[in-house]
Amino acid sequence: MGGRYAQTPCHPNGQPHAPGLMPPTISSEAPSARHRQSHASASRRQAAPAPETPNEAAARIFYDLMEAAGHPSCYHCIHDLKIESRRQVAGSHGAVFSQYAHGLKPQIPTSLPSVPGLITIPFTPKFVTGQTLHGVSLAEILDFRDVLDDPRERVLDNSLNKIFLTIEHPGYPPVVKQISGNCPHRPVSRFNLAFSIAEAYHTYFTGNQFNPTQVPPNSPVVRSVTQIRLVNLYTMDRTNFRAHVAYVF
Repeated sequence: MGGRYAQTPCHPNGQPHAPGLMPPTISSEAPSARHRQSHASASRRQAAPAPETPNEAAARIFYDLMEAAGHPSCYHCIHDLKIESRRQVAGSHGAVFSQYAHGLKPQIPTSLPSVPGLITIPFTPKFVTGQTLHGVSLAEILDFRDVLDDPRERVLDNSLNKIFLTIEHPGYPPVVKQISGNCPHRPVSRFNLAFSIAEAYHTYFTGNQFNPTQVPPNSPVVRSVTQIRLVNLYTMDRTNFRAHVAYVF
């Protein structure tokens, strides 16, 4: 089988006809009707734009917000607008990370250093009947879930414009990332600070290669932001910070 005439066409009476001769007689209106129908279907397909992806929607909303704000040049203000664009997308496109919400899973808090002069910023979860929660789920923060107590509260001193967050977990390299703090135009809120920390952790786990040979014996293995709850942010010098977290397995 094969070639141009792999199957021999037939006349309406069932008799085969030779290749290249006239094909079976078909109503002269039929091809035109089929053509019109096919053309109309193709036009409809071309006219219907593809739905926006969450990233495309966030980019569109962000540029609209930037224009409405007069195109600010301040890094912190721009980051606030990015967070707001993500908030709107979460409302229209649905949750992404919250399918990993922790619920009643065991939560294992890490230890907070006990040293004089330690400054802490707590991230207290909203009360849930029958549950003891350690901090807030970073996955739910990324999805703008209403899980954080006092989310709009101002949490940093006026001088804290730059925050350097050190992230270090077994199997991954240590990373120092600058996140958004205060700026002359507004103080950072507790929620926006938590969101910046969640973003940093998500980038940390997705952007670095896990090396199992660098995991000490009996160390907890954490591979995703969905396994982390933020309990406190702490510092000794008001510039270099670490997150006090709890793990969920």
